[in-house]
Amino acid sequence: MTGLTYDNRDQAQEDRRQQERLLEALGAAPAQLRRDEAGWWVIAGQRGTIQTWGDGRTWLVYVRCRSPQHWTFTKRRLVFMTVTQDGDEEGCLRLFQIPAPHEAVVIRDVMGLRRRVDYAPEALERKRASMARAGLARGAASPTVPGVAMPDEVSERFPPEGGPAVEGPEVLFGTSLIAVGVKGRFQAQGAAMAPALVPETLPNPSREEFAAKASISAVSAAEPEESA
Repeated sequence: MTGLTYDNRDQAQEDRRQQERLLEALGAAPAQLRRDEAGWWVIAGQRGTIQTWGDGRTWLVYVRCRSPQHWTFTKRRLVFMTVTQDGDEEGCLRLFQIPAPHEAVVIRDVMGLRRRVDYAPEALERKRASMARAGLARGAASPTVPGVAMPDEVSERFPPEGGPAVEGPEVLFGTSLIAVGVKGRFQAQGAAMAPALVPETLPNPSREEFAAKASISAVSAAEPEESA
């Protein structure tokens, strides 16, 4: 990513190293060093950005403020910099050297930079151990057997792949409807047109009764009807 910004990769790496030196002196969080829309390495805060001047030694600081009065007050706080562009509520300044600790505090506050959090070796080790225990706890809480168990009635109705087919009343009833054919469809339409003739509750016949009805329906469909 050096097309419109850096001439080559080495120049981009040198620019990044200069920014890292300033970031270290400011005591700011490393995540705030990133590429901007144009591809330059910048230190991005909530109220401005910092990029290198291009000479390998100094920096360009852009600051935006809430009002003209706020910008005037900010320039007074940044007296250790030189104003290069003076706007109404914003402006640019040049930083000529690595800031002193008290100047770094002012820059972080003006720019809205997050401070870097440094952990002692013991605290860092405890933090890593705590994260490891949390990961193990999440793994133990997950189900050990993948998949979902099916209810017994579903397992009986639908056997495993390759098992024997299960014949139930629904299968035999469907066979009888196919055997009846057109005659059965007309009978179904007649029942739908006269719902009063259909009982509210249907009996629950056994498998043998369904088989007998299917055989009778098949014979009736095969025999021709007598003319009136």
